[in-house]
Amino acid sequence: MVLEDLAQVGLQYPKGLSMDIYSYQVVGGNEGHDIQEINTLNHYIGMRTITRDELRDLDWIPFGLVAMALLALRTALLGNVRAMIDLSMVAAYISLIAFARFVWMLYEFGHDLDPKAPVKIAPFIPVVIGDKQVANFHTWSLPQLGSILLGVFIAGVWGLTLLYLWRGRREARIRFAPAIVYVTTMRGAEGVERIDVPAADNQPVLYSISATRSAAEPRGAAAFRALALGDVGQAILREHGFLPIGAK
Repeated sequence: MVLEDLAQVGLQYPKGLSMDIYSYQVVGGNEGHDIQEINTLNHYIGMRTITRDELRDLDWIPFGLVAMALLALRTALLGNVRAMIDLSMVAAYISLIAFARFVWMLYEFGHDLDPKAPVKIAPFIPVVIGDKQVANFHTWSLPQLGSILLGVFIAGVWGLTLLYLWRGRREARIRFAPAIVYVTTMRGAEGVERIDVPAADNQPVLYSISATRSAAEPRGAAAFRALALGDVGQAILREHGFLPIGAK
């Protein structure tokens, strides 16, 4: 896929000259003839000849794309936030380095001019994205399908990563939000900070126990009530954090 399209228009070239940059090759418009014309024009201002060897900074891009594809597959298989963070960081690193190297490459082409060139112009940076006037030529550079798809992929990865981080933070806040609970509920709880309510502000919860008139086993109900109110029952309740009868 094409990563970048560079073109220029001048009086002697009303239809313009174009050049497409791939990660593995450079292709001129008009069946490859445009790149020869571009190099001829660049020769007059002392610019180096544009060849694939001169664009060797692009050599590592296919390996970077393969690395992102493998990390994306790993993320899909693991399905956790850590894998998403790994993928987003690697994707950001590859995209930023690729863009920085592309800008630096253009900078070198526009500043490393032959001082013996027939036409003298001030050093310049060729257009990165957008349009620019260079001498009597109007030039422009626009991202193509390859760069657009890569940008969409990276933006999607970062969007999903930030979404998962935001959801995880929100769930953590809900899970560990402060709450007022019974003392008996806290017994056996691990990893929870306990803050006791001052005695002056605390209000014990009173429980009552009785046998209903319509109990299916009235004698069993009465026996259970007697057990709960007796010494054995009270000891069991105290062991589980309940206050004994008459406590304040």
